[in-house]
Amino acid sequence: MSVSIAVHPAVDGCVESCARCLAVLDLISPEHYGTASEQTPAIGPHFRHCIDHYLCLLRGLDSGEVDYDARDRDERIERDPERFREVTTDVIGQLTRLNADSMQRPIRIGQLAAPESEPSYVASTLARELLFLSGHTIHHLAIVSLIARMRGIHIPERVSVAYSTAAYRATAGQ
Repeated sequence: MSVSIAVHPAVDGCVESCARCLAVLDLISPEHYGTASEQTPAIGPHFRHCIDHYLCLLRGLDSGEVDYDARDRDERIERDPERFREVTTDVIGQLTRLNADSMQRPIRIGQLAAPESEPSYVASTLARELLFLSGHTIHHLAIVSLIARMRGIHIPERVSVAYSTAAYRATAGQ
C-alpha cells in the first residue's frame, strides 16, 4: 500500500492513510459502511469524521486558520461509500498538489479543549497538522477494523498499524 509522492513525508503519510481507507472500502459492503446493527456501529461515521478533518485543514490553508470543530458532518459521506470515495479522492489530489515549501507555513488552530469552554487557539504548521491527520486516520482505521471484525469481515492488520509501530516491528525483526 505504501504510496510516496516525494513532496514531504507528512504528505506521504496522509495520502497513505487515505489510501488505506479506500482499500478498506473495497472490503466491506455498502450496508456495513452506512448501517449500524444492534451489536455494532456503522463504519461510515468514522470515515466521514476523518475526511472532515482533512477538509477543515485544506479549507483553512488560504486564511491560515483551521477550526477542526467546524466540520461539515455531511451525512451523505457517512451513509454512501461512493460519496466517501469521491471526496477522499479529491482530498488526495489536493494533498498531492501541496509543495514542500509550504510545510513550515504557520497555521493557527482553533478547537474546543474542554466541555463548555471557549475554543483554544494554538500555533502550528502545515507539516505538524498533516502528521496529526495521518495518525488520527490510522487510529480510526483501528476502530473500523474492530467493527469489521465484529461483523465477520477480515481487514488486514497492516491497514490499522501506526507507522511508528510498523517501523519498530521492522527494526525489532517482528
